[in-house]
Amino acid sequence: MDDEKLISLVVPVFNVEDYLQRCVESLIAQTYKNIEIILVDDGATDKSGEMCDQLALIDRRIVTFHKPNGGLSDARNYGVDKAKGDYIIFVDSDDYVMPQYVEHLWELKEQFQADIAINRVIRVQEGRKHTSKCEDYQSFCCDSRQALIEVYTGRHVGWEAYAKIYPKELLLKVPSPSGVQQDCASMYKIIAECRKIAIGNYEDYQYITREGSILKSRLSPKHFRVFEICEEFDDFIRGYDPTLRFLTSVLYQRQVIQMLNLQEMDENSYNEIFKRYRGRFRKDAFSIMLNNQLSWQTKAYRILLCSTPKVYRTVVKKATS
Repeated sequence: MDDEKLISLVVPVFNVEDYLQRCVESLIAQTYKNIEIILVDDGATDKSGEMCDQLALIDRRIVTFHKPNGGLSDARNYGVDKAKGDYIIFVDSDDYVMPQYVEHLWELKEQFQADIAINRVIRVQEGRKHTSKCEDYQSFCCDSRQALIEVYTGRHVGWEAYAKIYPKELLLKVPSPSGVQQDCASMYKIIAECRKIAIGNYEDYQYITREGSILKSRLSPKHFRVFEICEEFDDFIRGYDPTLRFLTSVLYQRQVIQMLNLQEMDENSYNEIFKRYRGRFRKDAFSIMLNNQLSWQTKAYRILLCSTPKVYRTVVKKATS
């Protein structure tokens, strides 16, 4: 349609030569046609950069930029700065999206006259047929307070930068920070700038996990940055609405779980991290268990994190095997 707003799709690209073609083809196939696809080659050392240039030849809506490696956040910010559209949507270059990804986000924003719109992210194991395990709900609109609950409990939607549509001016005001857990560290700041946030139930974004992509990485000092983010989030919540401080507890819980599950460490380090935060989790376990805004999974993990490292490790291993 001639009156469609131009929407810019920003795709950071770094060493994804095996996945980039599928990602870009899924963007070319969008039912919402008035888009520009911005491929930001972030100093790739494989064939990804060359592929960006080749892909730009097959569709006039694709534009490629090459820059020195600066990391995911830097590439996103660069793409936002170069975007011609008034609205921005992010896509990671090793994922792909359904044909109505852009259309659903735009219609959701327009339906509720919202500042931003957020949809589900579906995690798909490479090579397996996808079956949604998400809780069913109707799309709705909420204020920033409720949106913080939705995003930081992770019950319906998450803090990921993708599967969302933003005004460009908002992302220029609140750019993506560098370092680990960039999305977690910035999404609450973005939400706080909004009056109305639309939460959708579409399953259009396919986040791909591959064999080898979730192998444990060795624990290093940079991983502890996540707890600095938790403290920064708590400082924000104290000033924004102290009744939401349970979100800080949930955020700590989610970060500890991720660290225990995804970082490689010796048994002493594992036990030390577990016990370091167990006191915090035990302190407000009762209020967490009674909170009807939290999922049963969150509550089940809280019980495990109040037990012992051995019990936690054994139960999680059986549940994920």
